[in-house]
Amino acid sequence: MTSISSFVTPDYKAFIKACKAVIEAAEKSKPTSMLRYAGTYANVGIQMAHAKGTAADLSTQASYILTNLGGWRGPVAQETKKTLQSFTKAYK
Repeated sequence: MTSISSFVTPDYKAFIKACKAVIEAAEKSKPTSMLRYAGTYANVGIQMAHAKGTAADLSTQASYILTNLGGWRGPVAQETKKTLQSFTKAYK
């Protein structure tokens, strides 16, 4: 049986924008910060989005990114997390 996410076209632009925000924050963070891991996952996420990865793939990548964003605070963090969370819920 094929999942619905196989037929849904994700909002690649929103995903890329969120990933770029994570990468920017990661570059400014301490070397030992979990945000650095999130930045690595976000880099891969951008590559997946440019390759037109499936909604399920982007949803999984969004989960990996979110797992490492626990300590990130502020308005940009809130907006970015909200966008990534929408991917984990909408495309499963």
